[in-house]
Amino acid sequence: MKSLYIGLIILFVATTLLATQLIIHKTDGTDIQVNISDIESITFGEAPYGEILLYDDFDSYEVGTFPSEGGWVIQYGGAGQNYQYISDDYSNSGSKSLRISGTSGWRAEIINEIDLSETDIVFYEASFYALPGSRGSVSLYNPDYGSWGGWTCRILFEDGDLNFRDFDPGAESIELFSYSQEEWVTVKLRYDQQVGKVDIWANGILVLEQHEMNSNIEPFGITHFVVSTNNYYGNQINYWDDLKVWTE
Repeated sequence: MKSLYIGLIILFVATTLLATQLIIHKTDGTDIQVNISDIESITFGEAPYGEILLYDDFDSYEVGTFPSEGGWVIQYGGAGQNYQYISDDYSNSGSKSLRISGTSGWRAEIINEIDLSETDIVFYEASFYALPGSRGSVSLYNPDYGSWGGWTCRILFEDGDLNFRDFDPGAESIELFSYSQEEWVTVKLRYDQQVGKVDIWANGILVLEQHEMNSNIEPFGITHFVVSTNNYYGNQINYWDDLKVWTE
């Protein structure tokens, strides 16, 4: 009876130790062992096994400051450079987000450089707080294309409607999804540059599958990741959080 009791204790301890760790089996045949306590979230399906090119939840910056230490740059100042800053008004995770403010005819556009030269497949993810009437977009980007820059794989938040454009300026919008106001909306995009196809998820729902991109995307090139307000609908305030870019 005593040996059975000791055996149960050993089994309990072993089970407890195993339950605190997770072994991830990667597609290349190698394993990663991580502490469960260190994991904030687990993404199944399209998991980011490749290189993380950009990740920012904006919690490490002081409220009222611009997150330039994270590589962010104000491409266009919208309502003014002092109106682009870290806020604790709303957050999708943690306690802070990036607040950007545009004005009629002049968008706020915040960019961060990424290097896609070594990958065929790229993902991005972004969370947008849907204020009533707010309009903004997230995209892959080349600020040096044309007069005002060129957008590739652009997802637009348009006052309750989620739309997509292969490239901008010039492409027609594709309707994707309707979302509720005063809630966070999270989008994820997968772009296979080799075959020119895109998949998009909105709040975990696949809303565009294996969409064939227009060939006019070629001249744009991709050098940056961008979030911006829409400058055609008067003054706009956007809140962005949990911005991520990674490879497969």
